[in-house]
Amino acid sequence: MRSDTNNIICFLHNPKTGGASLINLIRETYTPLERYSVSNNILSDIKREIAGLSEERKRKILFVSGHIEFGIHNFFQGQTVRYFTFLRDPISRVVSHYYYAKRTPTHYLYNTIHKNNMSLEDYVSSGISLELNNGQVRMLTAQADMSNKSVAIYGSNDEILLKIAIKNIEDHFDFIGIQEYFKESVSYLGRLYKWKHIKFPELNVNVEKKTALSSKEISIIEKMNMLDIQLYQYGLKYFNEKLTNSPLPAAPNTNAIRQIFNFFQKKP
Repeated sequence: MRSDTNNIICFLHNPKTGGASLINLIRETYTPLERYSVSNNILSDIKREIAGLSEERKRKILFVSGHIEFGIHNFFQGQTVRYFTFLRDPISRVVSHYYYAKRTPTHYLYNTIHKNNMSLEDYVSSGISLELNNGQVRMLTAQADMSNKSVAIYGSNDEILLKIAIKNIEDHFDFIGIQEYFKESVSYLGRLYKWKHIKFPELNVNVEKKTALSSKEISIIEKMNMLDIQLYQYGLKYFNEKLTNSPLPAAPNTNAIRQIFNFFQKKP
């Protein structure tokens, strides 16, 4: 449990970035009344959901999580909400999103994929889900208005959204983890929030066979995720600086982090 109980920690769970594993790792850190999993993912619905909680219930909440857009802090009046999230290489995230949806009958896109025999290329170019078009930036900028109409149409790469996402990180976030460095990220978060007894079993791992992507598949994913690619580059630099310059004890080895950061800096 975090010692500063006046603050609420909010985990914005970007799909396919290791969030389910994180929730399982820290489940015993908070009591059932101290943690709250948001049922909805649209701000208008979240506002109604939080408004339906009693003041007594809200005062007991220390940890909020869910596939939720940035902005939930506006619904906890008189309480300070600080965020953290995880980012993932956008190409890997979209590929993982496709295979997970394709093999999971309960996923909301499963039937559409199989009914239309959609390939990865079909999936990304179809506009089937905004999660596939700069989904990480969208989550950090609340890119749907309160009536659930997307502000940025599918295929948009408006640079202003990236600027808003980075500004929100700078103003409201305690930390940005990197999915490819999950253990290092959770280790840092554990020290930051004083989490206890964190173990690292293999949870929610992908089971699909890895296949090489064609140049066309890579191109269409990159085209639909130009902002997410830039956000990920920002996130790698942010992550490297946090672990390098942080006063927290026992910082992990940052050599591998620098290597992946340098690799993405060289990409066109």
